[in-house]
Amino acid sequence: MLWADVTAPWFFHPRLPPFGNLILDVNDEDFLVFPRGFQKSGGHTMNEEVTTYIQQTKSWQIDVCNSLREIVHQAIPDVEERLQYGKPHFLKDGSYAAVIHASKDKVSFMIFNATDIEAPGMLRSMGKGERKTADITEGQTVDYQQLATLLRQAINK
Repeated sequence: MLWADVTAPWFFHPRLPPFGNLILDVNDEDFLVFPRGFQKSGGHTMNEEVTTYIQQTKSWQIDVCNSLREIVHQAIPDVEERLQYGKPHFLKDGSYAAVIHASKDKVSFMIFNATDIEAPGMLRSMGKGERKTADITEGQTVDYQQLATLLRQAINK
């Protein structure tokens, strides 16, 4: 697989029009085009704006946010991530799957389509229960694999 910056003046491919500010991912005969601001990391496509959001939080929140981001990518291999409404949002097939939000004293992890998901003491209901949120504070022990399992349950309904 070749990961190329197609803004480079030397980049040319006969099957592709001139791009401008895009990134190209080539694998044998196939190619994918991503807007600038995306990075590949560990096989995942990472949005640079989400990375910046995470890096601007407190040090303990950076660790929590990165762990949450990783479990989202594990649970949803083809997840799309974007910064929307000032927070990292994760989408599966165009529908919201999860959101990370760092505030003054906690990191919240919201799972969408979670009406039937039960995790007493771990998640609180939002709205009419279709969204569930885990609030994580500094020093708290977090079962990230349990959160990944709950996320998988929500997206596979």
